[in-house]
Amino acid sequence: MNANPMHGMILSSRLATALVLALAGGLMFGTGTLQAASLYGTAAVEEGTLTIIRSGRSIEFKSSPEEIQVEAKDLLRVRENSRVLLKPNEKAVLTLGSNAVFQVEPWQSGDNGGFMRALFGRFRATVTGLAGNERFNVKTATATIGVKGTEYRSAVTSGGQTAAMGEEHTTTLAGRDGVEQPVNAGQLSVTVGSSATVAVTAPEEFRRSMESLNSPEPTSRQAQDFPAQDALIKAGVLAPDAGARMRQEKGDAGSAGGRDEISAPQIDLDAARQAGSQNVMRLKPDFGK
Repeated sequence: MNANPMHGMILSSRLATALVLALAGGLMFGTGTLQAASLYGTAAVEEGTLTIIRSGRSIEFKSSPEEIQVEAKDLLRVRENSRVLLKPNEKAVLTLGSNAVFQVEPWQSGDNGGFMRALFGRFRATVTGLAGNERFNVKTATATIGVKGTEYRSAVTSGGQTAAMGEEHTTTLAGRDGVEQPVNAGQLSVTVGSSATVAVTAPEEFRRSMESLNSPEPTSRQAQDFPAQDALIKAGVLAPDAGARMRQEKGDAGSAGGRDEISAPQIDLDAARQAGSQNVMRLKPDFGK
């Protein structure tokens, strides 16, 4: 393991246009429990660099076969041209692409709960070995992805809009309205507004764009759009004005009402390199319970 401690983080308005509502999303695992300050799982940096913000410190891990401990409260950012394999204490494996941002933080809504929040980026999930009523769920600002044991790829925009593409068996995608849409292998469903679209065959351009799992910088203009968004519009998955609607809907994408509502500050992950430990108390996003 190659760990180099770096300086703490500061809050910044520089992400106001890209991550403020992406931080309202969450990745949720429906099995198991997580004790305070416990080991959540492990990660391996297959390519490039992973930055973990822990207790106000920024720690960099370079590509290495050695596994890294991932703890409760950790904020993870996969850097440019990087890939990370995350193995939580669940029956799942996540491959995180370049520029993905995740946080390990308890999440609870009704009977569902979990530990990791997906703030931005693309990932691949492989879920096996679930038994009985166990179900692996992913919660973002606009959607919940649910599986009983399958494989799929997902992309979360900087506004929290979510796309799920099935690779094996059946995945479900539900918008904030709670209506689940089944997504079979080779199909795609997305959220814009409060609902998930009826699944259709994923356009070839979208499939190709998801192969590498790499996302643009979360502060960029491109981060506001789905991968191959023009192809999604041409295929009728999205309306012609989808881009404008998605940018307009950023203003309320994080409000699902009740216990799902999350208040999140703007965080400049790169500014951590210039900040001191005095900013530790300003680091933790104010997630709703």
